[in-house]
Amino acid sequence: MQEQFFILGLILLAGFVANWIFARTRVSQVLILLALGFLLGPVAGIVDSSKGSVLADLTPFVGALALIILLFDGGITLNVFDLVKVLPRATAFTLFVFATSIGVTAILAKIALGWGWGNGLLLGAAVGGTSAAIVLAMLDKARASQESKSLLALESTATDALCIVTAFVIIQVLKSNVAMDASSIANLIAASFSIALMAGVAAAALWLIVLRKLNKHAFPYMLTIAVVFLLYALVETARGNGGIAVFAFGLVLGNAQRVAETFKLKGDYALKSEIMAFQGEVTFFTRTFFFVFLGLVITLEGITPTIAGIAAALSILLLLARKAAQKIILPQARDAQLVTYMMPRGLAAAVLAGLPAAQGLRADGFVEITLIVIIISNVIATLGVLAQPSPQKLRAAQPTPPATEPPGKPRIVPAEKPPAK
Repeated sequence: MQEQFFILGLILLAGFVANWIFARTRVSQVLILLALGFLLGPVAGIVDSSKGSVLADLTPFVGALALIILLFDGGITLNVFDLVKVLPRATAFTLFVFATSIGVTAILAKIALGWGWGNGLLLGAAVGGTSAAIVLAMLDKARASQESKSLLALESTATDALCIVTAFVIIQVLKSNVAMDASSIANLIAASFSIALMAGVAAAALWLIVLRKLNKHAFPYMLTIAVVFLLYALVETARGNGGIAVFAFGLVLGNAQRVAETFKLKGDYALKSEIMAFQGEVTFFTRTFFFVFLGLVITLEGITPTIAGIAAALSILLLLARKAAQKIILPQARDAQLVTYMMPRGLAAAVLAGLPAAQGLRADGFVEITLIVIIISNVIATLGVLAQPSPQKLRAAQPTPPATEPPGKPRIVPAEKPPAK
Protein backbone atom coordinates (compact mmCIF):
# COMPACT_ATOMS: atom_id res chain seq x y z
CA MET A 1 0.00 0.00 0.00
CA GLN A 2 2.83 2.42 0.89
CA GLU A 3 4.44 1.82 -2.51
CA GLN A 4 1.27 2.79 -4.36
CA PHE A 5 0.96 6.08 -2.45
CA PHE A 6 4.64 6.78 -3.00
CA ILE A 7 4.22 6.27 -6.77
CA LEU A 8 1.07 8.42 -6.71
CA GLY A 9 2.93 11.29 -5.04
CA LEU A 10 5.90 10.83 -7.38
CA ILE A 11 3.68 11.10 -10.45
CA LEU A 12 2.01 14.31 -9.19
CA LEU A 13 5.39 15.88 -8.36
CA ALA A 14 6.63 14.84 -11.80
CA GLY A 15 3.64 16.66 -13.32
CA PHE A 16 4.57 19.91 -11.54
CA VAL A 17 8.26 19.53 -12.50
CA ALA A 18 7.35 18.76 -16.12
CA ASN A 19 5.19 21.91 -16.30
CA TRP A 20 8.00 23.97 -14.77
CA ILE A 21 10.53 22.61 -17.28
CA PHE A 22 8.14 23.22 -20.18
CA ALA A 23 7.53 26.83 -19.10
CA ARG A 24 11.28 27.56 -19.05
CA THR A 25 12.76 25.36 -21.75
CA ARG A 26 9.74 24.34 -23.88
CA VAL A 27 10.78 20.68 -23.59
CA SER A 28 7.33 19.11 -23.70
CA GLN A 29 5.89 17.75 -20.47
CA VAL A 30 4.41 15.00 -22.61
CA LEU A 31 7.79 13.40 -23.31
CA ILE A 32 8.91 13.78 -19.68
CA LEU A 33 5.78 12.05 -18.36
CA LEU A 34 5.89 9.39 -21.07
CA ALA A 35 9.50 8.65 -20.10
CA LEU A 36 8.54 8.42 -16.40
CA GLY A 37 5.76 5.93 -17.18
CA PHE A 38 8.07 3.90 -19.43
CA LEU A 39 10.69 3.85 -16.64
CA LEU A 40 8.20 2.77 -13.96
CA GLY A 41 6.65 0.06 -16.14
CA PRO A 42 8.52 -1.70 -18.95
CA VAL A 43 12.06 -0.72 -17.80
CA ALA A 44 12.10 -1.07 -13.98
CA GLY A 45 9.02 -3.26 -13.61
CA ILE A 46 7.88 -1.29 -10.53
CA VAL A 47 4.37 -1.16 -12.01
CA ASP A 48 3.02 -4.24 -13.80
CA SER A 49 1.76 -3.11 -17.20
CA SER A 50 2.15 -6.40 -19.08
CA LYS A 51 -0.65 -7.91 -21.17
CA GLY A 52 -3.36 -9.33 -18.95
CA SER A 53 -2.54 -7.08 -15.99
CA VAL A 54 -5.17 -4.90 -14.35
CA LEU A 55 -3.44 -1.81 -15.73
CA ALA A 56 -3.53 -3.09 -19.31
CA ASP A 57 -7.23 -3.96 -18.96
CA LEU A 58 -7.96 -0.39 -17.82
CA THR A 59 -6.47 1.16 -20.98
CA PRO A 60 -9.77 1.77 -22.86
CA PHE A 61 -11.44 3.31 -19.78
CA VAL A 62 -8.47 5.53 -18.88
CA GLY A 63 -8.16 6.67 -22.49
CA ALA A 64 -11.84 7.60 -22.75
CA LEU A 65 -11.82 9.35 -19.35
CA ALA A 66 -8.75 11.45 -20.24
CA LEU A 67 -10.23 12.32 -23.62
CA ILE A 68 -13.52 13.47 -22.05
CA ILE A 69 -11.83 15.73 -19.48
CA LEU A 70 -9.29 17.22 -21.88
CA LEU A 71 -11.79 17.81 -24.70
CA PHE A 72 -14.18 19.51 -22.28
CA ASP A 73 -11.31 21.70 -21.07
CA GLY A 74 -10.32 22.50 -24.65
CA GLY A 75 -13.89 23.53 -25.45
CA ILE A 76 -14.48 25.88 -22.50
CA THR A 77 -11.10 27.63 -22.96
CA LEU A 78 -11.34 28.13 -26.75
CA ASN A 79 -12.72 31.36 -28.19
CA VAL A 80 -15.53 30.42 -30.59
CA PHE A 81 -14.89 33.49 -32.76
CA ASP A 82 -11.27 32.45 -33.26
CA LEU A 83 -12.55 29.00 -34.14
CA VAL A 84 -15.04 30.27 -36.72
CA LYS A 85 -12.27 32.35 -38.28
CA VAL A 86 -10.13 29.27 -39.01
CA LEU A 87 -12.92 26.73 -39.55
CA PRO A 88 -12.83 26.54 -43.39
CA ARG A 89 -9.04 26.27 -43.56
CA ALA A 90 -8.89 23.93 -40.56
CA THR A 91 -11.43 21.59 -42.18
CA ALA A 92 -9.57 21.53 -45.50
CA PHE A 93 -6.22 21.05 -43.74
CA THR A 94 -7.56 18.26 -41.51
CA LEU A 95 -9.15 16.27 -44.34
CA PHE A 96 -6.12 16.70 -46.62
CA VAL A 97 -3.64 15.55 -43.95
CA PHE A 98 -5.82 12.64 -42.83
CA ALA A 99 -6.48 11.32 -46.34
CA THR A 100 -2.85 11.75 -47.40
CA SER A 101 -1.59 10.07 -44.22
CA ILE A 102 -3.82 7.03 -44.77
CA GLY A 103 -2.76 6.83 -48.43
CA VAL A 104 1.02 6.97 -47.86
CA THR A 105 0.73 4.50 -44.96
CA ALA A 106 -1.16 1.96 -47.07
CA ILE A 107 1.35 2.29 -49.93
CA LEU A 108 4.34 1.87 -47.58
CA ALA A 109 2.73 -1.17 -45.91
CA LYS A 110 2.06 -2.72 -49.32
CA ILE A 111 5.63 -2.19 -50.56
CA ALA A 112 7.68 -2.75 -47.39
CA LEU A 113 5.57 -5.36 -45.57
CA GLY A 114 3.61 -7.02 -48.36
CA TRP A 115 0.30 -6.36 -46.59
CA GLY A 116 -3.03 -6.20 -48.34
CA TRP A 117 -4.65 -2.83 -48.92
CA GLY A 118 -7.14 -3.39 -46.10
CA ASN A 119 -4.51 -3.81 -43.38
CA GLY A 120 -2.50 -0.91 -44.79
CA LEU A 121 -5.53 1.39 -44.69
CA LEU A 122 -6.26 0.21 -41.16
CA LEU A 123 -2.73 1.12 -40.06
CA GLY A 124 -3.21 4.49 -41.75
CA ALA A 125 -6.41 5.05 -39.77
CA ALA A 126 -4.60 4.19 -36.53
CA VAL A 127 -1.71 6.64 -37.07
CA GLY A 128 -3.40 9.11 -39.43
CA GLY A 129 -4.52 11.69 -36.87
CA THR A 130 -3.04 13.75 -34.07
CA SER A 131 -4.00 13.22 -30.42
CA ALA A 132 -6.29 15.92 -29.02
CA ALA A 133 -5.09 15.24 -25.47
CA ILE A 134 -1.43 15.74 -26.37
CA VAL A 135 -1.93 18.66 -28.79
CA LEU A 136 -4.05 20.59 -26.28
CA ALA A 137 -1.38 20.02 -23.62
CA MET A 138 1.41 21.22 -25.90
CA LEU A 139 -0.54 24.27 -27.06
CA ASP A 140 -1.33 25.29 -23.49
CA LYS A 141 1.88 27.30 -23.16
CA ALA A 142 3.26 27.21 -26.71
CA ARG A 143 4.33 30.55 -28.20
CA ALA A 144 1.91 30.76 -31.11
CA SER A 145 -0.93 32.93 -32.35
CA GLN A 146 -4.43 32.18 -31.11
CA GLU A 147 -5.43 31.50 -34.72
CA SER A 148 -2.84 28.72 -35.06
CA LYS A 149 -3.79 27.25 -31.68
CA SER A 150 -7.48 27.18 -32.67
CA LEU A 151 -6.66 25.49 -35.99
CA LEU A 152 -4.51 22.79 -34.36
CA ALA A 153 -7.02 22.21 -31.56
CA LEU A 154 -9.84 21.77 -34.08
CA GLU A 155 -7.72 19.43 -36.23
CA SER A 156 -6.71 17.19 -33.33
CA THR A 157 -10.26 17.00 -31.98
CA ALA A 158 -11.66 16.04 -35.38
CA THR A 159 -8.96 13.49 -36.23
CA ASP A 160 -9.34 11.69 -32.92
CA ALA A 161 -12.89 10.95 -34.02
CA LEU A 162 -11.94 10.35 -37.67
CA CYS A 163 -9.33 7.74 -36.72
CA ILE A 164 -11.73 5.73 -34.58
CA VAL A 165 -14.70 5.91 -36.99
CA THR A 166 -12.57 5.14 -40.06
CA ALA A 167 -10.81 2.23 -38.33
CA PHE A 168 -14.11 0.59 -37.39
CA VAL A 169 -15.52 1.12 -40.90
CA ILE A 170 -12.44 -0.60 -42.39
CA ILE A 171 -12.77 -3.45 -39.88
CA GLN A 172 -16.42 -3.83 -40.87
CA VAL A 173 -15.51 -3.99 -44.55
CA LEU A 174 -12.66 -6.47 -43.98
CA LYS A 175 -14.78 -8.81 -41.85
CA SER A 176 -17.86 -8.71 -44.05
CA ASN A 177 -15.99 -8.95 -47.38
CA VAL A 178 -18.50 -6.49 -48.77
CA ALA A 179 -17.27 -3.55 -50.81
CA MET A 180 -18.21 -0.23 -49.30
CA ASP A 181 -18.02 2.80 -51.58
CA ALA A 182 -16.64 6.21 -50.62
CA SER A 183 -20.10 7.80 -50.34
CA SER A 184 -21.27 5.17 -47.81
CA ILE A 185 -18.18 5.75 -45.67
CA ALA A 186 -18.60 9.54 -45.91
CA ASN A 187 -22.29 9.26 -44.92
CA LEU A 188 -21.41 7.11 -41.91
CA ILE A 189 -18.76 9.60 -40.72
CA ALA A 190 -21.05 12.60 -41.36
CA ALA A 191 -23.87 10.97 -39.38
CA SER A 192 -21.52 10.31 -36.45
CA PHE A 193 -20.36 13.94 -36.42
CA SER A 194 -23.79 15.53 -36.91
CA ILE A 195 -25.36 13.53 -34.07
CA ALA A 196 -22.51 14.57 -31.79
CA LEU A 197 -22.64 18.28 -32.68
CA MET A 198 -26.39 18.59 -32.30
CA ALA A 199 -26.39 16.72 -29.00
CA GLY A 200 -23.48 18.76 -27.61
CA VAL A 201 -24.98 22.14 -28.52
CA ALA A 202 -28.49 21.22 -27.33
CA ALA A 203 -27.20 19.83 -24.02
CA ALA A 204 -25.10 22.96 -23.42
CA ALA A 205 -28.05 25.30 -24.09
CA LEU A 206 -30.22 23.39 -21.62
CA TRP A 207 -27.46 23.19 -19.02
CA LEU A 208 -26.88 26.97 -19.16
CA ILE A 209 -30.52 27.47 -18.15
CA VAL A 210 -30.16 24.95 -15.32
CA LEU A 211 -26.94 26.57 -14.06
CA ARG A 212 -28.64 29.96 -13.84
CA LYS A 213 -31.42 28.45 -11.72
CA LEU A 214 -28.87 26.64 -9.52
CA ASN A 215 -26.91 29.85 -8.99
CA LYS A 216 -26.96 29.62 -5.18
CA HIS A 217 -26.44 25.87 -4.92
CA ALA A 218 -23.11 24.23 -4.14
CA PHE A 219 -21.02 21.88 -6.31
CA PRO A 220 -21.74 23.41 -9.75
CA TYR A 221 -18.60 21.81 -11.22
CA MET A 222 -19.48 18.29 -10.07
CA LEU A 223 -22.95 18.64 -11.55
CA THR A 224 -21.46 19.92 -14.82
CA ILE A 225 -18.90 17.11 -15.11
CA ALA A 226 -21.68 14.59 -14.37
CA VAL A 227 -23.62 15.98 -17.35
CA VAL A 228 -20.43 15.70 -19.47
CA PHE A 229 -20.09 11.98 -18.63
CA LEU A 230 -23.78 11.34 -19.31
CA LEU A 231 -23.58 13.20 -22.62
CA TYR A 232 -20.58 11.16 -23.75
CA ALA A 233 -22.24 7.86 -22.86
CA LEU A 234 -25.59 8.70 -24.49
CA VAL A 235 -24.03 9.97 -27.74
CA GLU A 236 -21.79 6.89 -28.00
CA THR A 237 -24.87 4.70 -27.44
CA ALA A 238 -26.65 6.57 -30.27
CA ARG A 239 -23.66 5.72 -32.56
CA GLY A 240 -22.40 9.29 -32.54
CA ASN A 241 -18.95 10.43 -31.47
CA GLY A 242 -18.91 11.23 -27.76
CA GLY A 243 -15.66 13.20 -27.94
CA ILE A 244 -17.04 15.67 -30.49
CA ALA A 245 -20.21 16.07 -28.40
CA VAL A 246 -18.20 16.86 -25.27
CA PHE A 247 -16.02 19.36 -27.17
CA ALA A 248 -19.13 21.12 -28.56
CA PHE A 249 -20.72 21.13 -25.08
CA GLY A 250 -17.63 22.81 -23.60
CA LEU A 251 -17.34 25.25 -26.50
CA VAL A 252 -20.91 26.52 -26.00
CA LEU A 253 -20.55 26.79 -22.21
CA GLY A 254 -17.20 28.59 -22.41
CA ASN A 255 -18.42 31.10 -25.01
CA ALA A 256 -21.99 31.66 -23.82
CA GLN A 257 -21.29 35.17 -22.55
CA ARG A 258 -19.56 36.23 -25.79
CA VAL A 259 -22.43 34.88 -27.88
CA ALA A 260 -25.02 36.57 -25.61
CA GLU A 261 -23.25 39.92 -25.93
CA THR A 262 -23.08 39.53 -29.72
CA PHE A 263 -26.85 39.03 -29.92
CA LYS A 264 -27.45 41.69 -27.22
CA LEU A 265 -29.04 39.25 -24.78
CA LYS A 266 -29.42 40.49 -21.23
CA GLY A 267 -28.14 38.50 -18.28
CA ASP A 268 -24.99 36.78 -17.06
CA TYR A 269 -24.23 33.63 -19.05
CA ALA A 270 -20.56 33.26 -18.08
CA LEU A 271 -19.41 30.13 -16.27
CA LYS A 272 -18.66 30.65 -12.59
CA SER A 273 -15.03 31.31 -11.74
CA GLU A 274 -14.96 28.32 -9.39
CA ILE A 275 -15.95 26.00 -12.27
CA MET A 276 -13.09 27.31 -14.41
CA ALA A 277 -10.61 27.11 -11.53
CA PHE A 278 -11.58 23.58 -10.56
CA GLN A 279 -11.48 22.49 -14.19
CA GLY A 280 -7.87 23.68 -14.36
CA GLU A 281 -6.93 21.49 -11.38
CA VAL A 282 -8.78 18.46 -12.75
CA THR A 283 -7.17 18.94 -16.18
CA PHE A 284 -3.69 19.02 -14.64
CA PHE A 285 -4.40 15.85 -12.64
CA THR A 286 -5.89 14.01 -15.64
CA ARG A 287 -3.18 15.14 -18.07
CA THR A 288 -0.37 14.06 -15.75
CA PHE A 289 -1.77 10.58 -15.14
CA PHE A 290 -2.81 10.12 -18.77
CA PHE A 291 0.71 10.60 -20.14
CA VAL A 292 2.36 8.54 -17.40
CA PHE A 293 -0.20 5.80 -18.05
CA LEU A 294 0.54 5.94 -21.78
CA GLY A 295 4.23 5.42 -20.99
CA LEU A 296 3.34 2.47 -18.74
CA VAL A 297 1.42 0.59 -21.44
CA ILE A 298 4.09 1.00 -24.15
CA THR A 299 5.78 -2.34 -24.83
CA LEU A 300 8.78 -2.95 -27.04
CA GLU A 301 8.32 -6.69 -27.56
CA GLY A 302 8.79 -7.88 -31.13
CA ILE A 303 10.58 -4.76 -32.39
CA THR A 304 13.20 -5.65 -35.01
CA PRO A 305 15.53 -3.32 -36.95
CA THR A 306 13.30 -3.77 -40.00
CA ILE A 307 10.13 -2.83 -38.10
CA ALA A 308 11.90 0.14 -36.50
CA GLY A 309 13.14 1.33 -39.90
CA ILE A 310 9.67 1.07 -41.45
CA ALA A 311 8.14 2.94 -38.51
CA ALA A 312 10.78 5.70 -38.82
CA ALA A 313 10.14 5.97 -42.57
CA LEU A 314 6.40 6.15 -41.92
CA SER A 315 6.90 8.95 -39.38
CA ILE A 316 8.85 10.95 -41.98
CA LEU A 317 6.13 10.38 -44.58
CA LEU A 318 3.47 11.59 -42.13
CA LEU A 319 5.55 14.71 -41.49
CA LEU A 320 5.91 15.33 -45.25
CA ALA A 321 2.14 14.96 -45.65
CA ARG A 322 1.63 17.74 -43.09
CA LYS A 323 4.26 19.89 -44.78
CA ALA A 324 2.53 19.47 -48.14
CA ALA A 325 -0.84 20.39 -46.61
CA GLN A 326 0.65 23.47 -44.97
CA LYS A 327 2.22 24.63 -48.25
CA ILE A 328 -0.94 24.02 -50.29
CA ILE A 329 -3.72 25.05 -47.88
CA LEU A 330 -2.00 27.37 -45.37
CA PRO A 331 0.81 29.05 -47.37
CA GLN A 332 0.56 32.26 -45.32
CA ALA A 333 0.26 30.61 -41.88
CA ARG A 334 1.87 32.71 -39.14
CA ASP A 335 3.19 29.63 -37.34
CA ALA A 336 3.87 27.42 -40.35
CA GLN A 337 6.65 25.48 -38.62
CA LEU A 338 4.54 24.67 -35.57
CA VAL A 339 1.57 23.66 -37.74
CA THR A 340 3.82 21.27 -39.67
CA TYR A 341 5.54 19.70 -36.66
CA MET A 342 2.49 19.44 -34.38
CA MET A 343 1.80 15.78 -35.21
CA PRO A 344 1.84 13.79 -31.93
CA ARG A 345 -0.04 10.49 -31.87
CA GLY A 346 -1.47 9.32 -28.55
CA LEU A 347 -3.77 6.91 -26.79
CA ALA A 348 -6.25 6.61 -29.68
CA ALA A 349 -3.44 5.20 -31.83
CA ALA A 350 -2.30 2.96 -28.95
CA VAL A 351 -5.82 1.58 -28.49
CA LEU A 352 -6.33 1.08 -32.23
CA ALA A 353 -2.98 -0.73 -32.41
CA GLY A 354 -4.58 -3.77 -30.80
CA LEU A 355 -7.70 -3.66 -32.98
CA PRO A 356 -6.63 -6.12 -35.74
CA ALA A 357 -5.67 -8.84 -33.24
CA ALA A 358 -8.88 -8.27 -31.25
CA GLN A 359 -10.91 -8.70 -34.47
CA GLY A 360 -9.02 -11.82 -35.58
CA LEU A 361 -7.05 -10.10 -38.38
CA ARG A 362 -3.41 -10.98 -38.98
CA ALA A 363 -0.99 -8.06 -39.46
CA ASP A 364 2.51 -8.82 -38.17
CA GLY A 365 4.23 -5.70 -36.82
CA PHE A 366 1.03 -3.61 -36.60
CA VAL A 367 1.33 -2.95 -32.84
CA GLU A 368 5.08 -2.32 -32.89
CA ILE A 369 4.96 0.12 -35.83
CA THR A 370 2.11 2.07 -34.21
CA LEU A 371 3.91 2.40 -30.88
CA ILE A 372 7.18 3.55 -32.50
CA VAL A 373 5.25 6.14 -34.56
CA ILE A 374 3.67 7.40 -31.31
CA ILE A 375 7.12 7.94 -29.77
CA ILE A 376 8.74 9.50 -32.88
CA SER A 377 5.77 11.77 -33.59
CA ASN A 378 5.89 13.13 -30.03
CA VAL A 379 9.62 13.82 -30.38
CA ILE A 380 8.97 15.66 -33.66
CA ALA A 381 6.18 17.72 -32.05
CA THR A 382 8.46 18.63 -29.14
CA LEU A 383 11.19 19.77 -31.56
CA GLY A 384 8.59 21.90 -33.33
CA VAL A 385 7.61 23.59 -30.06
CA LEU A 386 11.28 24.13 -29.16
CA ALA A 387 11.97 25.67 -32.57
CA GLN A 388 9.32 28.36 -32.09
CA PRO A 389 11.00 31.77 -31.78
CA SER A 390 10.89 33.38 -28.34
CA PRO A 391 8.95 36.63 -27.77
CA GLN A 392 12.29 38.45 -27.40
CA LYS A 393 13.40 37.27 -30.86
CA LEU A 394 10.05 38.19 -32.36
CA ARG A 395 10.29 41.71 -30.93
CA ALA A 396 13.89 42.03 -32.08
CA ALA A 397 12.89 41.04 -35.62
CA GLN A 398 10.27 43.79 -35.82
CA PRO A 399 11.45 47.19 -37.07
CA THR A 400 11.68 49.83 -34.36
CA PRO A 401 9.25 52.69 -35.06
CA PRO A 402 10.84 56.14 -35.31
CA ALA A 403 10.65 58.21 -32.17
CA THR A 404 8.01 60.94 -32.29
CA GLU A 405 7.30 63.88 -30.06
CA PRO A 406 4.10 63.75 -27.99
CA PRO A 407 1.34 65.66 -29.78
CA GLY A 408 0.72 69.16 -28.58
CA LYS A 409 3.89 69.36 -26.53
CA PRO A 410 6.28 72.14 -27.59
CA ARG A 411 9.77 71.04 -28.40
CA ILE A 412 12.31 72.43 -25.94
CA VAL A 413 15.51 73.53 -27.62
CA PRO A 414 18.42 74.05 -25.29
CA ALA A 415 19.73 77.58 -25.27
CA GLU A 416 23.14 78.13 -26.80
CA LYS A 417 25.90 78.76 -24.38
CA PRO A 418 27.52 82.17 -24.66
CA PRO A 419 30.96 82.02 -26.22
CA ALA A 420 33.77 81.77 -23.74
CA LYS A 421 35.60 85.00 -23.18
